[in-house]
Amino acid sequence: LKTHAAGVLDKAQTAFGGHNVTLAAKVAGIHWRYGDHSHAAEVTAGYYNTNGRNAYREIAEVFKSYGATLDFTCLEMRNSEQPSNAHSYPEYLVQQVLDAA
Repeated sequence: LKTHAAGVLDKAQTAFGGHNVTLAAKVAGIHWRYGDHSHAAEVTAGYYNTNGRNAYREIAEVFKSYGATLDFTCLEMRNSEQPSNAHSYPEYLVQQVLDAA
């Protein structure tokens, strides 16, 4: 995922170089199973956010290296609005991303 992001941002930087353009890309908020130690939904989507790794910090570092803005989803979501069996904690995920950025 990080290699892909770097490749896309590199091509965008080349295409828009010399123009007054700020690069930005959206990072999906994979909040399902966030409260489970496996972080299965994130891992399946390519976000290795388990075993002491912080996928969002690693992705943010790629964005920073290109001067790109990280747009994030699920900012409007609340933990209390999610089904308990989903172990979904979008508010905690948003905080992790804010801390990483």
